[in-house]
Amino acid sequence: MKNIFLLLAFLSVPLCMGLAQTDESITSMDFVEVVDNQVEETVYYYENNWLVLRKKAIEDKAIKDYGLFISPATEKDPAYIVLVTTYANKEQFDNRENYFGKLIEARGERKLLNEKQPSEFRKFTAGSEKLKKLF
Repeated sequence: MKNIFLLLAFLSVPLCMGLAQTDESITSMDFVEVVDNQVEETVYYYENNWLVLRKKAIEDKAIKDYGLFISPATEKDPAYIVLVTTYANKEQFDNRENYFGKLIEARGERKLLNEKQPSEFRKFTAGSEKLKKLF
């Protein structure tokens, strides 16, 4: 009986290893500088535009996850916002422009707090379109 158990355990290892999945997710990040400490304006913009689209994308299973992070201003540095979108796989990533384009078109005009255009309160400083998680 002991030998049968050991044999079954030994034979099941390759089966379990075959079932193991690799993480195929792809993450994009954008770093946005808040211009002239217009944090309220910038957060309002992302909360009422970017976030709305990401919530819909989660419902539609068009993305895996998202996050919006803020680094408050200091005496030396302006506030920064980091926008993160994670796609479950390459197919979701490759379809992102088409998918979000349709969502934006269907949604209509952007929501702005004081009718200021985004270029007046934010500046893209860096971004990466295709980050892979190392560990």
